[in-house]
Amino acid sequence: MNTNQDEGLRSAYEIALQKMGLKETPQLSAQQRERLAEIERESQAKEAQLRIGYQARIEAAREGGDSETVDHLEEELRIELRKLQEKKERRKDEVRKQRSGG
Repeated sequence: MNTNQDEGLRSAYEIALQKMGLKETPQLSAQQRERLAEIERESQAKEAQLRIGYQARIEAAREGGDSETVDHLEEELRIELRKLQEKKERRKDEVRKQRSGG
C-alpha cells in the first residue's frame, strides 16, 4: 500500500513520467527523499508567508472599498504562488536527476 505522503512527494513527477510514456520511476536514495521532503516543507512555509502577507493587504483594500486593488493583489498572489510552485518543481527535478550519493 502506498502512503499518501509518498504519493504527495511524487505525484507531479509521476504524472510527468506518464505523459512522457515512461512506466517506472527511478529509485531515490534516502538522502534524495529527505531532500524532496525538505523542499516541500520549505515551499509550504513560503506559501503560508505569501498568503498571510497578501491576505492582510487584500483585507485592508476590501475594507477600504477598493475593489480594483483587491483584484490586483489577488492576481499578484496567484502569480507569486505559481512562481513558487514552478521553483519548487525545478528544485525537486534537480534532486531527482542526481545520482544516489550525489
